[in-house]
Amino acid sequence: MQIEQFFPTNISNSFCPFHNEIQERLIDHCFSISKTIKKSDNIFQNNGQLYTTYGTHDILLDEKFERLNSWIKNEVKKYVDTLRMKVNLKYEGNAFFNIYKKHDYQETHDHAGSMISCIYFLKSNEKSSRVFFKSRMYDNIEHDSSNPPTGNVWFESQPGKLLIFRSYVQHFVEQHLDEEERISLAYNFRS
Repeated sequence: MQIEQFFPTNISNSFCPFHNEIQERLIDHCFSISKTIKKSDNIFQNNGQLYTTYGTHDILLDEKFERLNSWIKNEVKKYVDTLRMKVNLKYEGNAFFNIYKKHDYQETHDHAGSMISCIYFLKSNEKSSRVFFKSRMYDNIEHDSSNPPTGNVWFESQPGKLLIFRSYVQHFVEQHLDEEERISLAYNFRS
């Protein structure tokens, strides 16, 4: 028997080689912004406390993020090239950051209107909330197995990790239960 996989969901993950050089400066910058720029209106389904700069501060236009933004754009180009995607991707769109405090979470969502999205973990630890990706396919057959297909795959929030995926892929962030904040950056690129 030959089993072939169709309709794959391609999620890339890589680590920024200079994360330790930029981490503290960008964390301080994010906290500084959070004190001067009001969080976005509650456009996402969450507990209402999540601080996000979606629509209020675009980090693609923030010169303090320039080095990281360039690396991320290059990683996205490698993703597109590796998958042999025939798109004229504009490395513009929007990018923002989220500060998760204890009990914050993010409901299932996608990034409609964009082609490629990314999540970069700027600040996290081993207790930080994970990000889950949901399959577009739903299997309603019960499985007699200790490892049944759940339709979800998750990634640990590790400082310096970048996840790249198609914007239509639904994902969510589980409730953050640690006392220490978790900061993630979100990027959306259009064609």
